[in-house]
Amino acid sequence: MKSLAIAITLSALLAGCARVQSIIETIIEPETAAELSIVEINPHQEIILGTFDLDRFGPKKAGDLKILGLLANIIHQFDVVAVQEIHDQSGEAPIALLNAVNAFGEVYGMVLSPRTGQQANDSEGNAQEQYAFFYRMRTISHLGNDLLFPDEERDLFQHEPHMARFGSNHGNLTFVLINIHTDPNLAIQEIDALHDAVEWARSHFLTEDDFIVLGDFNAACDYAGVEDLRSTRLRRLSYAWIVQDEDDTNVADSVCAYDRIVLNENAYRELTGGPMILRVFDDPAVSDHWPVMVTLDPTEDMDMTTSSNNLE
Repeated sequence: MKSLAIAITLSALLAGCARVQSIIETIIEPETAAELSIVEINPHQEIILGTFDLDRFGPKKAGDLKILGLLANIIHQFDVVAVQEIHDQSGEAPIALLNAVNAFGEVYGMVLSPRTGQQANDSEGNAQEQYAFFYRMRTISHLGNDLLFPDEERDLFQHEPHMARFGSNHGNLTFVLINIHTDPNLAIQEIDALHDAVEWARSHFLTEDDFIVLGDFNAACDYAGVEDLRSTRLRRLSYAWIVQDEDDTNVADSVCAYDRIVLNENAYRELTGGPMILRVFDDPAVSDHWPVMVTLDPTEDMDMTTSSNNLE
């Protein structure tokens, strides 16, 4: 299914959006702004990559200037970030978020997935959510089409993974991102199936060998034990799990590493830092997940090399 890719100029984004200017002026407290200064302290121009579960982002959150502005400021810290849990049949909420991100002064593009939950049983529990990638157009380019994993025959996922290829504008690094929000009740099964999604992506992005799976894996606490995770192909085979099992990406009191960034071996060679978990809010009305960040070297692309070493 063909998805919606959006890359709009700043002037077009701000046209007709009278409330955007007030976002910057009203919602970012000084201490929060100081914590969210990663872009300014990145002198080597590494690619700042991350994942952020927006927790049922729809018209209500998009209409709250404080929440919208904080989410936008967080997204603005990344060169490219995968987000999960967009819930809005009108399609207006993700556009409002893109407008708010661009109100901070740089032009971002957005790659928005079709609605996930394509199988009959997926419609249970309001599964028709969307993914998105936001990317800073000064540093990152979206390369070619983006794809939703075809899940008709095997029905491996409630929210089919969404994937897109990106490239650095300041180096030769290219990579495919695979965005996922697992069903918490089927987390281990779906995490294991992410290996199938990677293999399918390899067959469609034939000139690429840097693959990064990221998103809300629900890979912790009641949904996924450590031993169960070790049984999955995504843990047993040649993948590097950057967020560790003892990390905490959960805004609630329990320590749970729900959100993960997993690199295949070639992508792991480009890793320069992380993970950094951005604990810049504690209000679950913003989200029940904290964003996670890593950095990549934009110049060290080693496409089409192979190895069988296990990275765990």
